[in-house]
Amino acid sequence: MEVGVISIACSKLSTSTPYHLKTYELSLLGRIVPPIYIPMILFYPLNQIHTNQLSFTHVISKTGQQLKQSLSETLTRFYPLAGRVKDYLSIDCNDEGVYYVEARVTSPLFEFLNQPDLSSIHKFLPHGEDNKAEAVPGDHVAKIQLGLLWAIAKLKANATSLSVPNPTRVEAVSAILWKCMFSAIKVKPGIQKPSLITHAVNMPSRAVPPVSENLMGNSLWLATAMSPFNETQLQTLACKLREAIRKVDGDFVEEPTGR
Repeated sequence: MEVGVISIACSKLSTSTPYHLKTYELSLLGRIVPPIYIPMILFYPLNQIHTNQLSFTHVISKTGQQLKQSLSETLTRFYPLAGRVKDYLSIDCNDEGVYYVEARVTSPLFEFLNQPDLSSIHKFLPHGEDNKAEAVPGDHVAKIQLGLLWAIAKLKANATSLSVPNPTRVEAVSAILWKCMFSAIKVKPGIQKPSLITHAVNMPSRAVPPVSENLMGNSLWLATAMSPFNETQLQTLACKLREAIRKVDGDFVEEPTGR
């Protein structure tokens, strides 16, 4: 599978940002939270069958233009995403835009989805963005993050227990990943250590009263759960995760603010 870049550009805002909003100050949490970058990819099939290359090319071009227009209109509302990292305390909302790349893949989508090759998935990401960990002054603020969709109904059923009768999708997927890490550790002889996992928790939704859903920024905290080497049941891990995440409650959210 080969991926060839067709064009590289910056998607601009449809309306300029007012002068008094040109500097976006990061919150306390935004300054102390560790850098987290999660690349994701979404696959979208065409809605219709095209009988010739000309009509196919036309649809691809039209779809690309629609995406650019929608992105420009969205960036006007979320203008910090179109800026650049000024320093570790603020963002320069200079309207330079979002890094936008168009590329063409030699293989049909269904071939990749039928036989996914995880070693090649980095080819779908902007060059150099598959393992970047920290933003530095001058970096783009926004990363278009797209991702694979998982079927997790079975995972939720396997993670169900008396302690956690209704595991969330996040709890189920996180628990199975934790269990897989345990299994990988057991392969190495002589290693019998407890395992610790950290999980990002959205803080605004846990504040009392709840913070607006329109809040932007890194308003999250890392919940920590630990399990002994011999406790690797999926239900047990899901329970430990829930207990750790629920500790980030309204009282915990108030502590950094001093209220």
